[in-house]
Amino acid sequence: MFCSSNKITLLILFIIYSVLASEQPQEKFSMLESYQITGLIPDINDSYGVAFRDFTKDDYPDIYLVCFRNLNRLLINNGGIIPFIDRTIYSGLGGYLMPRGETNLELGACAADYDNDGYPDIFLAGWGKTHRLYHNLKNLVFEDATDALNFKGILDANQGLWLDVDNDGYLDLYITDEHSSNRLFKNNKNGYFTESIWTNTFIDSAISQGACTGDFDMDGDMDIYVCNWFAPDYLLINDGSGLFDKSNLSLPTLIESYQSNSASSGDMDNDGDLDLLVSTKDGHIYFYRNGSRSNSLDYRMDTANSLDFHDQDAYGTLLQDFNNDGWIDCFFALFGENKLILNDGSGSFNSEIDSDRKRANSTGSSFADLDQDGDLDIFVSNKNDLSRIYLNPINDHNSIFIKLIGVVSNRDALGSKVYFYESGDSLGKIIGFREVQAQCGYLSSCDPIIHFGMGTRQSIDIKIIFPTGNELIKKNLISGEKYEFLEYNTVISKTIFTLNVVRYNLSRVNFWLNFALIILLISILWTYIYLGFNRYHWQAFGMATQLIVWFVVSLIIYIIFRETSLYTVLIALNSVSLFGMLIVSGYSERIRVLRLRRSVFREKLQFLSEQMINYHSND
Repeated sequence: MFCSSNKITLLILFIIYSVLASEQPQEKFSMLESYQITGLIPDINDSYGVAFRDFTKDDYPDIYLVCFRNLNRLLINNGGIIPFIDRTIYSGLGGYLMPRGETNLELGACAADYDNDGYPDIFLAGWGKTHRLYHNLKNLVFEDATDALNFKGILDANQGLWLDVDNDGYLDLYITDEHSSNRLFKNNKNGYFTESIWTNTFIDSAISQGACTGDFDMDGDMDIYVCNWFAPDYLLINDGSGLFDKSNLSLPTLIESYQSNSASSGDMDNDGDLDLLVSTKDGHIYFYRNGSRSNSLDYRMDTANSLDFHDQDAYGTLLQDFNNDGWIDCFFALFGENKLILNDGSGSFNSEIDSDRKRANSTGSSFADLDQDGDLDIFVSNKNDLSRIYLNPINDHNSIFIKLIGVVSNRDALGSKVYFYESGDSLGKIIGFREVQAQCGYLSSCDPIIHFGMGTRQSIDIKIIFPTGNELIKKNLISGEKYEFLEYNTVISKTIFTLNVVRYNLSRVNFWLNFALIILLISILWTYIYLGFNRYHWQAFGMATQLIVWFVVSLIIYIIFRETSLYTVLIALNSVSLFGMLIVSGYSERIRVLRLRRSVFREKLQFLSEQMINYHSND
């Protein structure tokens, strides 16, 4: 009886404790004010756009900063919470180094793999002479490939967007222009681009700023939202071939000019489509909720979730799940105090706002898991203050990361869709949706890796749809893990990769130049060896010694020029080999001529001697 009474008492106390504990206020999530990390990067106080992406393929995201007055900076992640290494000079990414004025500004950066070689390249947006296309040569060396764009006229680029406008498996480049019409450069699949008409239904005369991509009408191709000053924005719908038409939706920023700075897309309410947030110069955030169905575009203004930051210029928005609960949150880069607002779990904003409590002119921003602890950290560029890193304090690995590799689709798999479902025997109700993108915030770029917070879940199922339409279903993805999925199985993927590399190289002028230089080098060596044995009659030991010396010299040349292109290395090898052959052959030819003269002289002496002997014999 006593034991039974004790058990009842303990049960009552446990219930009371549970109720009281459930009524305790949950700890507020905050990562802006208390988690600003210093010492990881140099003090840089004039940055604008940023690319936060892994350039070394070590799974740690690096930082490429575009600066107003100084050298642009490439900062390499040294393994998490360790100071970054500055590799700007080594990489060749310093940018335009001449004095700058209003006609020479560097503004934005967008990184993506435009030649499908597995390494991200960079488009540096700028006015006048400052824009650059940097081709990644691997090992943190980039070459200036701007001429590959084949552009004509003046280009005052604010932002470059990488997207595959015609789903041909290669990324194209859409550029917003401050003073002229925006421009589209289609990828020729050989490392070069051709400027193409991107609309034939209206004349583009706006002052375009930031932009974002997304399949807004869910028809399988990428559309574009363009932010304009002194003119309404454009919601550009792709017809599938790379021709765009303006949507006539009755949205405020599409009807009037609100001097929009940037736009961001994401599935705020986890219903399987992309919602839109537009940031304006006067601090308004317009929230457009997507209600599109069956290829019918339908966006409507969500007045309750549209925000006003009271004349603090709103430059950019990051739409990501920062507290790992499975719902997309919003970070706002402002001319003032930056803000982070969490999703309340229904697709609306939480009433509580996290602020960094520091006034600055924040412009570009991006996100990545800097320290590989399973949550997303934030990097913010400041035009008149030090750039900042906000380190996420969760550290619980309560998420999954998914990297997709396109095979027939573009290598970065930009435009791919990932649908999330509760784990089970069959795919049921969607609990989340993400689209692979490379741009984010204002004039900035991110790693094209999908992050999904797991909340209280231990596992989930997903469906992947690549731009080609190929679908993959993956079951039982475990919280805390990172996954990498190829568009097709390994054998098919490697075969296609190999064929693409062969086709790509055969279509490039540089390939044939390099091939010709290799043939020339072989010809020089063959001629040298042939002359040595057949004309100069060198011994095998002497020839072997000379070839060893040539090999050592070639190795030294390779070490000196290894950071340059193959073309440069081959030019150097051919030049040194030809020069060496001419010197040694010239010396050998001189010796040969002397030997021939001596031989002729000996023959004449011998002939004279024989004549004299015959003369004496006749006497």
